[in-house]
Amino acid sequence: MTGFQKIKAGRIMLQNSIVQVLLIIIAGIFIGVASNHIRGNPLPWIAKPAVVKPIPGTAVGQDPGLVDPSSPDFFLKFESGSTFDAYYSVSIEQVYGEIFLNKSGVFMDARHAEKFQEAHIKGAINIPYNEVWENIERLDDIAPDELIIVYCDGAECEASKLLTQELLALGYTRVFLFDGGWLEWIDAGHPVE
Repeated sequence: MTGFQKIKAGRIMLQNSIVQVLLIIIAGIFIGVASNHIRGNPLPWIAKPAVVKPIPGTAVGQDPGLVDPSSPDFFLKFESGSTFDAYYSVSIEQVYGEIFLNKSGVFMDARHAEKFQEAHIKGAINIPYNEVWENIERLDDIAPDELIIVYCDGAECEASKLLTQELLALGYTRVFLFDGGWLEWIDAGHPVE
């Protein structure tokens, strides 16, 4: 085989590879569009910006207190047609006084296992936000309508928000975000283990 023939053969192989990649991309787009079309609640082609409506009877930013999460008015709704309901944040007073002392909810620590093992809210279970599927069997004992309080290090920590979203997506309906988290809990001197 001459040098010219090798170059020509290389070009043909490259062209074949490019065609194969393009076919895979086209097939992926087709499968994505088809699956979106047949799903019960298809995603919009163009996303609308999410506009949060306040809980009825409250002003934006006003804390309405610990509302009944089984109420149809409980969750904030996105107007974009998203199936994701916004989470509701609760204060340290609500978490400690109304939930912890009454043992009326499950506390979920979204931090990594190492931090959880160092110390955590007394009675909390550890489901790291990025390991939900690895810990899915630990959720079997928690009913979908059971009250769940999710926390991580504090207001700047995104782990609790991500875990809250995962739990809502899994069908848990009474998920509260304790935005003050671990730092606010220990600053208040509440029980840890």
